[in-house]
Order: sequence, then structure tokens, then C-alpha cells
Amino acid sequence: MKVKKSKKIKSLTDHEKLINLIAVQGEKDIGKLLSSIDRVFIELFNPGTTAVDIGGWYATDDASELTKHQIPSDSSNTIIPAGGYLVLWASGETSRGALHVDFKLKKGGEFIGLVLSDGVTVVDSLTFGSQTDDISYGSCLLYTSPSPRDS
Repeated sequence: MKVKKSKKIKSLTDHEKLINLIAVQGEKDIGKLLSSIDRVFIELFNPGTTAVDIGGWYATDDASELTKHQIPSDSSNTIIPAGGYLVLWASGETSRGALHVDFKLKKGGEFIGLVLSDGVTVVDSLTFGSQTDDISYGSCLLYTSPSPRDS
């Protein structure tokens, strides 16, 4: 796997940086294992020492609509353990489960935000440019082998 450094992760005072990695559809490696819908994901990483429950928070791909998709609060799947990962699938198909958000990531690039349940406080955000198949984009590294929960 080739890895390119992008920028260092900086800790936030109230919340740690959570958006770790995104992938926007590719054909090899992960594409052999997952359907095309499941090849578009946002990986969250909790570098803290306590678990974080994102149930009730919002995920968005629109900086002017911070409450675009509320992550269900009635699921144990929304807890990111200390030092652990959680994958949000940007499938646009919420019927597929609590971790599927109501939007799809655009290969041409866009904004992604994670917002507290107050609908105002942005915990973390990432703006990415045009993406290449089979290259996932991270907040500190570029991965040539997209691999959710494995970065």
C-alpha cells in the first residue's frame, strides 16, 4: 500500500477529530468485496480514551444544511469505542441500517460535516477535492487500498 502524507491531525479541545477517512467508489480491492453502494463511506476514528456515542448527531454533505441527516439515537451501533472506528455508509439508502446516511458522496469532491445533536455545533468537517477510484482520502494520509476500519 502506498501512503502519502497530507497533514497532521490536530486534537480539538472539547471533541477529538473524528472524520478519519473517506472513499468514493472504486473497482478493485474493496470493490471486489462490497456492492457499489457500500464502496462509498465515511470512516470515523475515536482517538480519545472514552467511548463516543454519535446517536442523535447529524451528518451532512452541505455546509448550509447542518441537520441534513440525523443519525438514529436508538441504536447501539452508533458508539465509537475509545481507540475504535465506526463507518457511516454514504449510500443514500437509510433503509439499509442506522449507519447509512441520507446522501451520497460526490466523486468530484465536496464538504462533509459531523454536527452535535444541537444542530449547530460542528464537531468535525472535511472538504475534499476530486477523487480517484481506489484511492481513499484521509484527514492525515492518502490510502491506495481503501479499507474501512483498517486505516
